[in-house]
Amino acid sequence: MENNARKLSVFVDESGSFLYPDRDSRFYIIGMVFHDQSMDIGPQLKEMDRAIEEIGMVRPAKYRLFQLADLVCTLNLIALKLSSGMAMSRSESKFFGGPKAFRHNVLRRIKSKEI
Repeated sequence: MENNARKLSVFVDESGSFLYPDRDSRFYIIGMVFHDQSMDIGPQLKEMDRAIEEIGMVRPAKYRLFQLADLVCTLNLIALKLSSGMAMSRSESKFFGGPKAFRHNVLRRIKSKEI
């Protein structure tokens, strides 16, 4: 009897907090990355590494899918803050070059990878 069971990896990350409802924690988001273990994702991981380097992030060394989920959650949290009229923090603004640069240079690239 042939076993057709497939293994699925799920990586989950969250951003935000219900415990400290200050102005920086008004949003709570969950990101999930699913991976069918029977499919080789080597080419996609290489593309992800290239994209992360391209937007100025540090090259990930381990746990790339966890890091990807964390990155996407963080970027979407910033986008949510901006779309609700909140300003970027000083560190976010300095790192990304302000809201306009963030939307154009970072968020647009990440959104193009979503399915």
